[in-house]
Amino acid sequence: MKKILCLLSLASLVSCTADDTLIQSLHQINHFHFASEQIASSGHTTSEQYQNIKDYGFKHVINLIPGNQVKERTLVQSLGLSYAQIAVDWNNPTAANFAEFSQLMQSFGHDRIFVHCEMNMRASAFVFLYRVIHQDVPEQDARKEMLKIWQPEGTWDQFINTTIETHKSLK
Repeated sequence: MKKILCLLSLASLVSCTADDTLIQSLHQINHFHFASEQIASSGHTTSEQYQNIKDYGFKHVINLIPGNQVKERTLVQSLGLSYAQIAVDWNNPTAANFAEFSQLMQSFGHDRIFVHCEMNMRASAFVFLYRVIHQDVPEQDARKEMLKIWQPEGTWDQFINTTIETHKSLK
C-alpha cells in the first residue's frame, strides 16, 4: 500500500511539473496573458508555440491581424484547432469587428479560446470588452487584466468607451 501511495505521489508530482512547464512555455509567447481560465490572449505567435497552445487545451484561435494569414490558418487547423481571422484595422476598430468577435466567442461555448494580434493590444481590448459585456465581469476587474498589457489611448480608448456605453444602453 505504501508503494502505491508513493507511486501516486510521484505521478502527481510529474504531472504538476509537466503542467508548470507547459504554462511556462505559454508565457514565452509575446505578451501572453490569461484573462480567465477560459480565455488567453497574446501578441504574435510562432509556429512552434501553437503546439503548446493545443497541449494546454485551447480549442479555438482568433487572429485579429489584417492581411493574408493562410500559413497560420493552415498550421492551426492541421493541429485540430478551429481558426478565425477578423481583420481589425489598428487605426479604425469597428463595432462590426466586435460584433463578429462576440458571435465567435459565444459560439465556442465553454471551450478554451486563444486570441492574438501583433502585440496583444487589439486582442486584450477585445477580450476586455467581451468579458465586461457578455460575461458580466465587473469593468474594473476586467480592466485590471487589460492594463497588465497596455493602457489604451486615443482611438482605442474611444472605441472601448463607446462600445461599453452602446451596450449599456441596450440592456
